[in-house]
Amino acid sequence: MSIIYYAKRVAGPKFDRMNWKLLLTLLVLFSSGIVRCHPPTVEEIFDAYVDVMGGTEHWRKLQSWKRTSHRKNGLEVISFAKKPDQFQLVFSRNGNTAIKSYDGHNGWLELDGNYQEMRPGEEIEMAEEPEFYEDLIIAREEGFPLFMEGEEVIGGVACYKISMTKSQTDKQWYWINKKSYMLEMVGEYSEDPAHDGIFYTTRFEDYRDIDGYLIPFTEHLIRNGKDTTSIYYTEMQVNPDLDDPLFAYQPKTIRNTIAWMQDEFAENYLEAYTFVQETIMYTEWKVDTALWYETIVFPDQFRIDFNEPLGGNTNLNVGDTLYAFRGGELRGKIFEPHSFLLMEGGIFHQSVAEAMNKLYAMQLDTNAFRTDTFNGEVLLVLGTMENETHQSELWISQKTGKVVRSIEFMGNGKQLDMQVTQFQSVSGHEIPKNISFYVDGELVQTEEYIEVDASPDIPSDFFNLKSLSNNHWFQQNESK
Repeated sequence: MSIIYYAKRVAGPKFDRMNWKLLLTLLVLFSSGIVRCHPPTVEEIFDAYVDVMGGTEHWRKLQSWKRTSHRKNGLEVISFAKKPDQFQLVFSRNGNTAIKSYDGHNGWLELDGNYQEMRPGEEIEMAEEPEFYEDLIIAREEGFPLFMEGEEVIGGVACYKISMTKSQTDKQWYWINKKSYMLEMVGEYSEDPAHDGIFYTTRFEDYRDIDGYLIPFTEHLIRNGKDTTSIYYTEMQVNPDLDDPLFAYQPKTIRNTIAWMQDEFAENYLEAYTFVQETIMYTEWKVDTALWYETIVFPDQFRIDFNEPLGGNTNLNVGDTLYAFRGGELRGKIFEPHSFLLMEGGIFHQSVAEAMNKLYAMQLDTNAFRTDTFNGEVLLVLGTMENETHQSELWISQKTGKVVRSIEFMGNGKQLDMQVTQFQSVSGHEIPKNISFYVDGELVQTEEYIEVDASPDIPSDFFNLKSLSNNHWFQQNESK
């Protein structure tokens, strides 16, 4: 049998780009003596498949893609992928939109406009999507073992079945067309514990050449051997510019901001810390300097000892109440919920609804939200809409979840503007270092946090409301 006759028999009368690549592959195989009467080895099948697909080097150049597809009932899905592990799906139908996204670190969903946490198992599968089409192509470079599993007929097409093991928990099966060496189907067991034991396969049809990449435009998703859904792609862009913020969550309401913060930062927030504060107060006539000894215990305890650790001049915030001690005696108390305590740690101890109620009690408009730039960073602004003034605000960093600025109005109507100008890292936690306070734009006080202890030994009676404790962490630290 001549090589030309064999190539025509395999590729058919129309030699398109794919068939010419196959012909060249077969020429190499015949000339090198690889094509023999016995079945090909897994290495020979792999080489033929990679050559038909365009080669490993070419696929390594694919760093991002965007695809548009349509499914049943008018559902449109746009997928965005960026290597190595960022992936997003945007679902649209009848004017409604839902989003699933993984930003390389965390996964999230937005359904009916509300933020939801993604299951860890689903995060694993989302992170693998950007390299879904080339896993087998790069198998040899990555050192993944390949095994010949035999032959099977898939949808009337004779296929070689091979397997690839990426890890102890990640094994995949591939069915490669015996004539064209195109990939007909891929299968694997779900790595999502919620789908344990489910075998998912994807059948491919309608391959098209997109900038030199052979991409299937029809996919049939099959669960445990039964068709679940078919996806028909209408458009694909290769290597579009996709910035990282596309995949990261961007809150658009206060409710979603709180839910996102609970998901994003819960594992790394401090339960308590203490510090000495160097306080400088500016008045029209003089500048005063003092040391304050401060204690924060989340979710709702905050103590300031003015000038001396046990001098008896102390403010205690417990719950939503401020208790003022002077000379060791309780002189008064007022309702004063503390926004810093809530946003820095309190939200991790309560539901989103409870946190929203707390903010409302603080005179913050929980329906008002916007973004704004402060010191070169785009921040989440809670409490005001665009161009609104004379309302309380909290400015939150999207990078750290920390309060960077707060604005409130005092009883005399003047604006009090608190700005955290510098943070410091203490035991892996971001804690304020320098804070400035302005009243109607005029600097009135600066604070510097020193001697910060992120794992303090706080006396058990330190927040006793009947009488001030005779023990203080600062004295304990001094005696060490």
